Amino acid sequence: MTTEANKELVRRLFDEVVNRHNPDIVEQLIVADAVDHNPGPSDAPGRQGLKEVFMMLHTAFPDLHGTIDDMIAEDDTVVVRWTISGTNTCKCMGLGPTTRQMTGNGMDILRIVDGKITDRWGNSDDMGMLVQLGIVPSIGGD
Repeated sequence: MTTEANKELVRRLFDEVVNRHNPDIVEQLIVADAVDHNPGPSDAPGRQGLKEVFMMLHTAFPDLHGTIDDMIAEDDTVVVRWTISGTNTCKCMGLGPTTRQMTGNGMDILRIVDGKITDRWGNSDDMGMLVQLGIVPSIGGD
């Protein structure tokens, strides 16, 4: 695939899965044995684990919305810097609902082979999101 086709695949992931809350499209975009190099402690392996993360986020934040802030691609790799926002209106992983809004950001490096994501390396400001939701106190107080 071309670099532009790889970037379009990542745009589709954000549009369909994050913003339209359609986790079933994951099957078309990610290989079954995809490797998440930064999984959460309870994340299942492979495509199913990534799908479950999206479903959990949509449960906790029914109005979840993501924006691609920057995207860089070369060969089989796409790097995306993103921002998400949403209101925590449902209980998830024993937390909430807090009814608070949060905005978070992060970056993912995605490897794409034959039109599907095979690997993900990611980093996000999870602590900042938890502070905004009131789940953990901010250092220095507010």
